[in-house]
Amino acid sequence: MIELKTLNKIYNKGKSNAFHALKDIDFTVSQGEMVAIMGPSGAGKSTLMHVIGTVDSFENGVYLFQGKNVGLMSEKRKAALRAKKIGFVLQDFGLISDETALSNVMTPLFFGKARLRDMKAKALQALKAVGIENLAKKKVKNLSGGQKQRVAIARAIVSDPVLLLADEPTGALDTKTSAEIMDIFANLHQKGKTILIVTHNDEVAAQCERTVQIVDGKIIE
Repeated sequence: MIELKTLNKIYNKGKSNAFHALKDIDFTVSQGEMVAIMGPSGAGKSTLMHVIGTVDSFENGVYLFQGKNVGLMSEKRKAALRAKKIGFVLQDFGLISDETALSNVMTPLFFGKARLRDMKAKALQALKAVGIENLAKKKVKNLSGGQKQRVAIARAIVSDPVLLLADEPTGALDTKTSAEIMDIFANLHQKGKTILIVTHNDEVAAQCERTVQIVDGKIIE
């Protein structure tokens, strides 16, 4: 599904503060895999995730997503790819606090042409998939950390993407809640989702099929 070949990412290229964040990355992920990406702070984990998620560009090399060359895509095509095929889960949840759980989960669906009734039905189904359909009308600011992350996962899967990218999804949670969130990811993986998880947590990584280490912008399997 994902193939990176000799890919490089340089921030502030050509300037005195240029930073070579990703160095000759060769990395593949097969359909249905669940992979952990680990490494020290500043190693390039999040940058790699942003490039794979098409929210960040790269200087050279090749990135193929389902066989299509991302480097040749316009910003409009990349935005469409993100909306239809990639779901994002962030450590800080990235939710709108004053909106309800249901409204937050519906957000990605507004990029399509579905009727409001159908969007609500899809969002409720996604909330049910993460076990909190009973909290649909509750405002996010009144939810616990674990509940917020469940809402974030529901939002990530509401468009039925083929790829989930999770950046430190348990980083702000206690041990018990982290285990519950990882159970959700494991269930999604069993249903065929391809999942990449950036983590510092060995226990989280142990639940993935394989772990990739990245150090100083270079991947060490």
